Amino acid sequence: MDYYKDIKMSRDNLTGLYGLPYYIYTDLLKTSYKQPKKSKYFEDKYKAKGAEVRDAIRQLRVKHKQPVCSGATGYYFAPNKAHWERTKAQLLSRANKLREAANNPDEYFYDGKQGSMFWWMF
Repeated sequence: MDYYKDIKMSRDNLTGLYGLPYYIYTDLLKTSYKQPKKSKYFEDKYKAKGAEVRDAIRQLRVKHKQPVCSGATGYYFAPNKAHWERTKAQLLSRANKLREAANNPDEYFYDGKQGSMFWWMF
């Protein structure tokens, strides 16, 4: 199977790729979905923090349109659309949970009970 043909990867998407996202990209090119790389691997290899690794992965997905899959086993390039669809479903589920967590406390402030939240301060 020709990986690049299968996912229609374009070099145009890689314009401006440098720094940690570039290093992670080159590592992921050599990474099989059967042996994904954990964040800790990148953190140790590039002396980066976990948040920096996650941001680099986000840049690869968003800015450079690369199908970087993730899960409990680590990061890898999607070998086919089914792998990407699983990661996409997981990302969308997480986004919905974050949106819910951000919006639910809003309801508290619209029912006239704002003061009861900080009863111990008064």
